[in-house]
Amino acid sequence: MIYSVNVIRAMAAANTVYEQVSVAAPLEKPILDDDVVVVHQGLSPNGDGINDFLQIDGILAYPDNKLQILNRSGQLIFEAKNYDNSSKVFDGHSNKNGTMQLPGTYFYTLVYTVNGVAKHKTGFIVLKY
Repeated sequence: MIYSVNVIRAMAAANTVYEQVSVAAPLEKPILDDDVVVVHQGLSPNGDGINDFLQIDGILAYPDNKLQILNRSGQLIFEAKNYDNSSKVFDGHSNKNGTMQLPGTYFYTLVYTVNGVAKHKTGFIVLKY
């Protein structure tokens, strides 16, 4: 990411060679357009009603989406179009062969469309029982 800083100052005194300029980090994290879609990294489908499926916040606003989950060997174990946190969810079962996946780290690719532009998110999730 590239940032530009423009400094506008009043005319300096004749004997002033330079004036010190400082840049500080913002107090709040900037909000980007696609930050409304957040993939939760923890998943524990053990039936306790807490994190029993992969939760993706904000995904309902983008029904034109595609989620793919791969195991650490790179095998596609889950794929869904129009992921919706209710009828189409990853709950630890592969929708390719139906088997419950082993605990561990998995990788995801999420593609969703915002105003006709495809947005991509990638990352990992941790499956625990």
